[in-house]
Order: sequence, then C-alpha cells, then structure tokens
Amino acid sequence: MIDKSIKRILLSKRILRTDPFENITWTDEYFPSWISNLGIPNTDIFSCNTLQRRCSCSSVRGNQIILMDNYILELFLIFNQMLEPNFDSKQIEALFCLIIRDSYFSFDNIKYAAIYWDMAKQKISKNKIVKIRPITKDSEPRYIYVQQAFLVAHELVHSWFRELPYELIDQKNIIKDLLKEIFANRYSDIISTFSDSNIEEFCCDHIAVYLTMDISINGYNNSIENSAIAIMLALCHQLAIFCIDQWIAGELKSSLTNVDNFRATIVRRYIRNYVRQYRPDKLSCVDQSLDNIYSVWKEKIFDTLTEYLIEQNLNRSQYEKLYISDNDLQTVKAQLRSLL
Repeated sequence: MIDKSIKRILLSKRILRTDPFENITWTDEYFPSWISNLGIPNTDIFSCNTLQRRCSCSSVRGNQIILMDNYILELFLIFNQMLEPNFDSKQIEALFCLIIRDSYFSFDNIKYAAIYWDMAKQKISKNKIVKIRPITKDSEPRYIYVQQAFLVAHELVHSWFRELPYELIDQKNIIKDLLKEIFANRYSDIISTFSDSNIEEFCCDHIAVYLTMDISINGYNNSIENSAIAIMLALCHQLAIFCIDQWIAGELKSSLTNVDNFRATIVRRYIRNYVRQYRPDKLSCVDQSLDNIYSVWKEKIFDTLTEYLIEQNLNRSQYEKLYISDNDLQTVKAQLRSLL
C-alpha cells in the first residue's frame, strides 16, 4: 500500500491533470500475478495523470514503485483513434498543438504555451470537433488495454532487474545475440552507439512483449494480430511524443531518435519470435497486419508531425517577436491551469 507521504515524493516534480483513467483498475487483472511470478513481492503500482507523462520505476523507502502516468495512455487512446479513416491531418495537428502547449506549460514557458493554445483553438474551430470515445478496454480497436499492460510490464521488468541483477546480465547477452542477427555486418557500428541503459531498455521490451502478448491473448481474449498491433503502436506513439519533446528542447537530431527507432524495429522481432513459438500458423498474418498499421501510422501521424515541425521552425522567428505582458501571461497561466 502506498501511503500519502510516498505519493507526495512521487509527485513532487509533477503537475497533476484530471485523470480519465482514475477509476479504471485494469492493472488488478495482471499486476499481482506478474509480481508473484517474477518473485518481486515488494513492488507496488501507483497511477497518476501529469503533464510530465513519464512512466517510471523508482525505489522509495526500500520498495519498488511503478509509476504509471496515464497522460501518455490518454495520448495513445487519441492517436489510436486518429488512425481511422475519418480523421484528417488538420485534426491531428490540433493534437500536436495541445501536446506542445502542455509541454511548454510544464516548463513554465507561458508565452509559448499561450501561442500553441491559441493555435490549437484556431485549428479546432476550423475543423470538425474530434470526439474521443469513452474509455473502455473493449472498445474497438482493442488496443488501449494491451498498451497499458505493455507500459506497466516494461517498468516492472526494470524493477525485476534491480532485485535480480543477474537476470539483466543474461538478458543483455540474449539481446546482443539478437541484435547481431538483425543488423549482421552493421552490428559493431550500431552497438557502439548504445549505452548500457539503452540495452536495458531493449531487455525490458523483450520480456514485456512476452508478458503482454500472453495476458492479451490468454487473459483478455484478444486476437494475436490485434495484440501485436497494439504493442507496435505503443512504441510508434512514444516515438512521436519523444520527437515533440526533443523539438521543444531544441535537440531534435537524427542521432537522438535512433534508440527509439531501433526499439520499434527490435520489438517487431520479439513479436515475431513470440508468434513463431506459439502460433506459427499466424506469422504471415501478423507480419501483414504490422506492415499495414505502420504504413497508416507513418502517413497519418509521423509524416504529418514531421511537416508540422518543419513549418513551426520556419515560424519561430515570428513567435519570438510577439510580446505578451506579464499580467496577460499570469492570466493565461491561470486559465491553462484550470484546464488541467
């Protein structure tokens, strides 16, 4: 049980938002069995919804705490829906504006938060209002339950490695062998770009794929194709959000996105290995499904994001010239705070 003092520690540097997932307890369906099977009983989970939208594994007073930030899950839910045919690029750009607004607000850059808030309102007023469906794990497509499980599983494996470090050593050897298979003659050059923490991320993804595919198919009764798609989209959506964060920080360079790009590539191999082991008859169907969904995601979300950020770079000099008085900034700050 996580007491109030621990919650204060976990949230000390985060800005809380209204949480549409607050009363959703899907983790009860798999988290207790996972910590039991992994042999890490002193591990708990705490859910919140903050502008920082970072899931993490922390050690607090001798216990491992998985912090599940539901804002990232909320964005996944919206991105999933925006892959459907009835959403156009202008609606997706409005979402990018809101993500950027919230990021600037979290850094207390109210001027730029105000600029992107106004931009979002203009885009929303000119286009059909996006209506997000109610949150339910059985909504079609059946992705969000699986994506939550994958995020939780990834952080839980970090906790497992802290409790049992020799497991991490074994996993790193497995992952390095797998990277040799994937990248062949390029392996030496590619592996040198990764730190130990990068390799640990790949290790966490590896085990998380198996945990998540199992709970999705055998516990949630989801199809193997949908389970694979949900996990792949979780990595793709994270890449888009990461690029936005790096752009805001002025650090969006190809080298900085390499690890996240490789995570998606490597996770696909994990998924194929799972399918090959448990449902080899479904391998071609899963491959085709992943090809199709990646093509749609790249065109509708990633390519739209790339073009949008290029446009924003061209407009930045104009934004710099805008003047907003301190009084107006304080008013905007209060208004934005009330929206969270």
